[in-house]
Amino acid sequence: DPSPPPEDRVGMFEERGPVRECKKSGERRFCKWCDSYKPDRCHHCRICQSCILRMDHHCPWINNCVGLGNQKLFILFLGYTTLCAAVTFFMLLGSAGVWLWSQNNWSDAPPPSSMTLICTGVLALVCIAAVIFIGDFLQEQIESIATNCTLVETYQHTHGERTSFMDHFRTVFGEHWFVWPWPFPTAPPPNYFEEAIPDRDGYAWGNADFDDTDNLGIAGEATEASVTEIPDSDAREGSEGNRPRQRH
Repeated sequence: DPSPPPEDRVGMFEERGPVRECKKSGERRFCKWCDSYKPDRCHHCRICQSCILRMDHHCPWINNCVGLGNQKLFILFLGYTTLCAAVTFFMLLGSAGVWLWSQNNWSDAPPPSSMTLICTGVLALVCIAAVIFIGDFLQEQIESIATNCTLVETYQHTHGERTSFMDHFRTVFGEHWFVWPWPFPTAPPPNYFEEAIPDRDGYAWGNADFDDTDNLGIAGEATEASVTEIPDSDAREGSEGNRPRQRH
């Protein structure tokens, strides 16, 4: 569960008062598909057909959105996959080294079969590719926690409240270290009233219209987040978290 907001949330957000993130008209963001208000850090996924709190992207690998509720599971998936690929690669190297060391004379040693060489080579390439590409995705998720900013929010030039890395980490993984490695949700209850903070000073929410028809190309047409145009000078100077992280 990537943390969709409560279905019956109209009254909850009516009582909240002013919000930071709004449309050009100054009204609260309203999801026309869910027929309810969207919290500041929520975005609608057209594939999941739900608003997702702190939505990062829709991942075809898990056929689900990556949001606050399952970001820990996604990070563990990436981390364990990268670790398994690295361990498998070094086991191949170790096996080859043991075989060579066990030969009394390398020139008289029986050569491995063609099928063994092909399978070993393909497996080694797969392991290297997994470490490089999946490791890059893992690095992006760690960056997301460090900056308290999702992939969608990098395009909107917003982020959540920034304190320390461990505070952000515990929001995703929970308070107790002994449950961090285990693949089940341990995050504290989500804060649907968390504000989306602009990356740069002087940003006016009314300059951005969060239109549900916009598309960032993050996961096809899965997300409704819009791109906020900024001047070239701001783009060159931008603060931490302004750089859009790429997702393919």
